[in-house]
Amino acid sequence: MQPYQAKFVVFQTDETLATSSGAAGVKVASVETEQAEPMYRYQPYHPHAIKSGPKAGYVAYPNINMSAEFTDALVATRAYEANVGVLEITKSMGQQTLRILG
Repeated sequence: MQPYQAKFVVFQTDETLATSSGAAGVKVASVETEQAEPMYRYQPYHPHAIKSGPKAGYVAYPNINMSAEFTDALVATRAYEANVGVLEITKSMGQQTLRILG
């Protein structure tokens, strides 16, 4: 059994999704798998312990830095909130403009 390996998305610009103001869109270029070596713990009686070879008796655990993952999730959340805020302000400005004109 292989331990979980983190996956991450690689984006690239997509000119077909460009806006009228000149901003370019993005699309998913690929989904990559982290190639980090797993963490090994000696647990010979664990059901997932390696049975033979130089790592016999060791269990492979995912090598994931939870602090980095949490920070990435927090950054993504803040970026999403900022984008929603911009959309709300744009919508409000459009409504105010219509109110002034109408």
